[in-house]
Amino acid sequence: MKKVLLFVWKNSIAFFVITIIIILANLLFLKNLNIEAFPDPSPPIVEIVTLYPGRTAEEVEKQVTIPLEVALANSREIDKIYSISLYGLSDIRCKFSYNISYKEAKQEVLNRLSQAELPPSVSPSIIPNQIGEIMRYTIEGPLSLLDKRTIQDWIVSRYIKTAYGVEDVPSYGEYIKAYIVELKMDELKKYKISISDVVDAISRSNTNAGGRPIEIGNQYL
Repeated sequence: MKKVLLFVWKNSIAFFVITIIIILANLLFLKNLNIEAFPDPSPPIVEIVTLYPGRTAEEVEKQVTIPLEVALANSREIDKIYSISLYGLSDIRCKFSYNISYKEAKQEVLNRLSQAELPPSVSPSIIPNQIGEIMRYTIEGPLSLLDKRTIQDWIVSRYIKTAYGVEDVPSYGEYIKAYIVELKMDELKKYKISISDVVDAISRSNTNAGGRPIEIGNQYL
């Protein structure tokens, strides 16, 4: 014991420097430590859900699930891909290795989803990771459920997403503002219009296009 203490005393400067380095390294690791309400010991798993209404399970698999699997197959650090195709729904779970964080895995999936060749009306979405869920809140007041959901989607959630460290703010409740088109089959038959013609007409009326101001003299249009 005396020899050890004597050795430390003779090399006190070196031990002091090593101690400072260890303390600084621990502070750095502590700053970057991922803190969650319920830490998840499992590897990162990213789940992708895609709606394809009115399509059979076989059509969903061929036109949605398989193209997504092909696009996701070469993702960095991906371990396994699990998928299931149901009527109008495709569910894919991507399991990654421990060498990558959930945030990195999610970004990798987002990059790969943009490369998938899917039908025009299909848009895959990533299910939020509930393991990192910190809190829940409700919107109260003398408003309808539809108005409350609109306030949540367009005002409250947008402000919360700007807070540091917030990854996502998922909304719950099915009262989403929508426009419903009720078809009169007799009128469609009378004018020889199919349901697909109506769907195409609605799709064309909701397209987005770019634009810029036009300068005419001292005025902008």
